[in-house]
Amino acid sequence: MNVIAWNCRGALKPEFQNHVRELVQNHNPAMLIVMETRVGEDRAKAITDKLPFDEAIHTETIGHTGKLWLLWNTDRVVISPLTTIEQEIHVTVKVRPSGTQCFLSAVYASPRFNERCILWNNLVNVASLHSSPWIIAGDFNEVLADNDKFGGRTINANRSLLFKDCLDSCNMVDLGFLGPRFTWSNRRRIRGLIQERLDRFFVNPGWCTLYPNARVSHLTRGCLGRTNCLEKAVEKFAKDATDWNRIHFGNIFAKKRHVMARLDGAQKALAERPSNFLVELEKDLQRELNEVLNQE
Repeated sequence: MNVIAWNCRGALKPEFQNHVRELVQNHNPAMLIVMETRVGEDRAKAITDKLPFDEAIHTETIGHTGKLWLLWNTDRVVISPLTTIEQEIHVTVKVRPSGTQCFLSAVYASPRFNERCILWNNLVNVASLHSSPWIIAGDFNEVLADNDKFGGRTINANRSLLFKDCLDSCNMVDLGFLGPRFTWSNRRRIRGLIQERLDRFFVNPGWCTLYPNARVSHLTRGCLGRTNCLEKAVEKFAKDATDWNRIHFGNIFAKKRHVMARLDGAQKALAERPSNFLVELEKDLQRELNEVLNQE
């Protein structure tokens, strides 16, 4: 069972729906957590009804920056909503066809410290109400340790300690990750560059027992492009289009894979040894990737 958590920074962008379809095509998630959609309840349902998921839950916005959605397919999982408030969605999940069950909390923590403290307290209260396998996933808008951040001000030890205390009270462990270390960047040149690891998956021991081989991958930033939906067509047209594509674009899909591989490598290097060259390389590769995606 795959679960994707994505901070989309606005679901009204023209490419948003194509990005979701490409995520589904490439990773086949049973559930999708979408954070910072910046869309009110009146428009949220109209958007999620067009996405490749059967059901959805939406929270209210946090000022102009928030909003959290949980989407799923009913042939893959049975979701029972428990409670939904601004920064969190709590549900029980029953996986088909195995019947295994767990507790899921999808989170988009407020950018404001005082409101994040409310979330930490809520999670501790939730922990006291059940003993089920539990996963907490989303954007926590807080770093835990010095190596979760590059550039900018030093981390606030008191704020990080409150976050850690919450996780300890909930008996949570970090699942770790594969891929680039940081999940957010301000994309400035090296003197002003800030990178942080804000998005995480935390689980309790019961969940680890249920899924001992689970792993988290940080997808390459900027890789969420448009999905090519022309999977079936008249045979002759498909052959002609393939020939034209190979002649004029050198096989656009191979080119996309090549650019994404270079971008992934650049972001991993940027996390380990930042430099102006790597910052500019990342920007150039993201522009090149967007050009390729626009040709699909």
